[in-house]
Amino acid sequence: MLEVKYVVMPITVEQKKEYHRQGFRVVDARFAPADAVIETHADGVERTVTIQGDTDKPARKARRNKSAEQPEE
Repeated sequence: MLEVKYVVMPITVEQKKEYHRQGFRVVDARFAPADAVIETHADGVERTVTIQGDTDKPARKARRNKSAEQPEE
């Protein structure tokens, strides 16, 4: 199983291939968990940053089943 590397997209095909050679699976930083280390490639320079998630953010609301709201006939 490959280790996941969260990277700010877009990246070049060559960069992605290099991550694969190093044994990483590349995932867009948008999908990173709150405490993940994120790789950036601004200006062609590789930087690593840790982004802390918003712990005060409320959980997602559960979807309501529309059929449960309609009265039965």
